[in-house]
Amino acid sequence: MQALMNIKEPHKRMIDCELILRFLALRWNWSPDKGGARLEDEGVSDYRGRMKKFLNDFMRQYQHADNERLMAMEKCFNGTVKKVYEIFGARAFRRINEEGEFETSLNRAIMDSLLVSFSFFSDEDLQRNKDDIVNHFYELVKNDQLSK
Repeated sequence: MQALMNIKEPHKRMIDCELILRFLALRWNWSPDKGGARLEDEGVSDYRGRMKKFLNDFMRQYQHADNERLMAMEKCFNGTVKKVYEIFGARAFRRINEEGEFETSLNRAIMDSLLVSFSFFSDEDLQRNKDDIVNHFYELVKNDQLSK
């Protein structure tokens, strides 16, 4: 995460930790096969536009998670970041400015949408569709569709 954020050590305000937490909370409460239903019956309530409460509920639910659950979450996060990085490289999670250049800072909405969606696909599927994924994503970002 620090490499993606271009920082050498953990962020003072723990933004790196927040970004990981956002992914885990969104991912563990979403299932595209069930129309957005939770992945696990014991999960926190679905996200309804109040991110702070959503993240707090998720942390409360998993504050005593066993090692197996924590390892599964870590593996899912690291594997998903790797997938996104293999498709987008160093430009992952960044908007394109009016000059057509990638911004230096991460965009949380882009990060959330890419990480959660990529987590449900295999490396093979993503690589096979890389050009389409990149082209469609750039069109969305250039047209500013992800911030609306």
